[in-house]
Amino acid sequence: VRAGLLRYFAALLGPTDSNTDDRKAAYDVALYTTTPELRHRRPALYIVFSELVRHMWNRRALPVEDLIDVLTIPDNLHTLDIAADADDQGDFSNSIVRDRFSLAVDLLCCACFSLPEQTRESALRSIWRRVFLSDNWPEIHRNTTGNVPDCVLRSELLNTTLYRVLYSCWTTRKLAHPDWYLLPADAFSSSDLDYLVSTRLMPQFGPESANNSSIQWKPLSTTTALALTNDYADEDKHLQAAIDCGLDGYYSEILRLVAEQDSTPRLDDDDEVFASNDDESDDQMDTD
Repeated sequence: VRAGLLRYFAALLGPTDSNTDDRKAAYDVALYTTTPELRHRRPALYIVFSELVRHMWNRRALPVEDLIDVLTIPDNLHTLDIAADADDQGDFSNSIVRDRFSLAVDLLCCACFSLPEQTRESALRSIWRRVFLSDNWPEIHRNTTGNVPDCVLRSELLNTTLYRVLYSCWTTRKLAHPDWYLLPADAFSSSDLDYLVSTRLMPQFGPESANNSSIQWKPLSTTTALALTNDYADEDKHLQAAIDCGLDGYYSEILRLVAEQDSTPRLDDDDEVFASNDDESDDQMDTD
């Protein structure tokens, strides 16, 4: 995943000088992959994201929680025209971008037994909170309120990020355990704030890390720590606004659509083989 993201970031920046400063490259990536709205509304999270990208740019491994942040914080990721190399990694990098939220759930699921409970639960809430925030629920509410045909509601919901993530997790990744799917109201907990800022991020970004030569992080000031707390609170504020626009009901309807799509008979590869053999047999009988 890290290699695929780095390839995507490199393609995003285009040809660069080998002497390009890693911080500038990371900040450029952060700038290109976020909207002005996110940078204005959650500036501290934007700073954290850019520093995590710089950490990756320096070929240092990220803990699962940090990798999840890299996948879920940016709100302006799009597939790029990445030329395939000898290992055909171009499409793999784009697939990471397309499926980044469900991939984040996948990563957490794989690492869950090695993580403390608070770490696991906090990361899971962050993933689903950002999934819910990735769609414009006030606009969807406006488009589906009143005497609106069912086909309009269906079309709106099928085009949401939430639908794509739930469909991917349920049908492709087979994450059937209900604990991995959170309701909107469960995607934020005030108890996470102290953990996320004081326990998780401050030791990495704080001044004490600057004195440790093995940790190459930009110091996180007290002011930035407060701003980071405000940013997480802003995520919760917009989540509550989405819930007020009927997110709970839309979530239930999307789950129904996912179950409906999953129960639709699909022709798999074996069926195609059998069908092909049947056709050949029929042709042979006609010839005879």
